[in-house]
Amino acid sequence: MGRTELMLQLSYKCNLNCIHCAYGDIRDSPMLTEPQIRAFLENNEPRLIKISGGEPTICAVFEDAVKICKETGAKVVAFTNGLARPKVHPDYYWVSLFGGEETHNRITQSKTFDRVMEFIRRYPVEYLNSPIFSKSQMQELQSISDRLGIPLRVTRLLPHGTPHETLSLEEQRRIVRELGLNKEPNWVTCSLGFEPPRCDQKMCIKPDGKLVVCTHIIRGLKCPFMKIEGRQVESEQRALQARFRKDTGANT
Repeated sequence: MGRTELMLQLSYKCNLNCIHCAYGDIRDSPMLTEPQIRAFLENNEPRLIKISGGEPTICAVFEDAVKICKETGAKVVAFTNGLARPKVHPDYYWVSLFGGEETHNRITQSKTFDRVMEFIRRYPVEYLNSPIFSKSQMQELQSISDRLGIPLRVTRLLPHGTPHETLSLEEQRRIVRELGLNKEPNWVTCSLGFEPPRCDQKMCIKPDGKLVVCTHIIRGLKCPFMKIEGRQVESEQRALQARFRKDTGANT
């Protein structure tokens, strides 16, 4: 039986330079191709497909990827920083917003807050997406979330990327508890320990076509909730390569 929760990392390229970027040093990456995307989807049984990056909306393959994903009948969402204006849209966007205007612009090292807010008001947004930098930053987001009626998706701030002061995992969990962010309709990701892990349902294809269970693995984070052995991932990688060779006539 194939995986039901899939992620396509189209490329690590991005049009921002956020201070916490997990992929800031590997942005010169390849980009997934349409045949790779089709082979990956056909080898699984998706109910939820997440299109990610980098910034996926600036990738040449983004709109084709959305169309291909929608053909599966699965729910399709795309992560975005809200700067591009695609012509083809997923079912929902998960928009990266890191606080009020001053906070967001400082973290992204840009003056893009107003443009992101325009995107949020114009397109179907299911979640505002942000890691935890501080309690005050999350309070700003909570206020914006309440005003817009769009829940938060709270993620773990990972200790990599451009050097910055990082809260410990326990400090991040404490902020979530104090602000009540672990209650509906908000969503706290499994890496913070509040959401039950779904490792046996997930699979991600990286820009180079390799498979990982979780994007945290890409930067070497050892997740305490990981349930999938490397042998299983390697087996699924071989199955994907076989499907790709069959569909494209490729020799490798």
